[in-house]
Amino acid sequence: MLVSSKIYKQKYKENKLLIKDKENKLNVDSIVKTDVIYKIKNENILFKIGEVTQEKVKEYKELFLQQ
Repeated sequence: MLVSSKIYKQKYKENKLLIKDKENKLNVDSIVKTDVIYKIKNENILFKIGEVTQEKVKEYKELFLQQ
């Protein structure tokens, strides 16, 4: 799933709001796109800004499977 800071795209039902907090360490509120799951090789990730808990990942996967 992709995370984007373009929260105006929250208007699409597949995009779920992810509020920045101390746990996820995001710089800004963001959205998680649950319409497609992408597999990205670790060597293609240059850096990461934050992280999502395993509970949230499970929640987003369930939303993806419901579509």
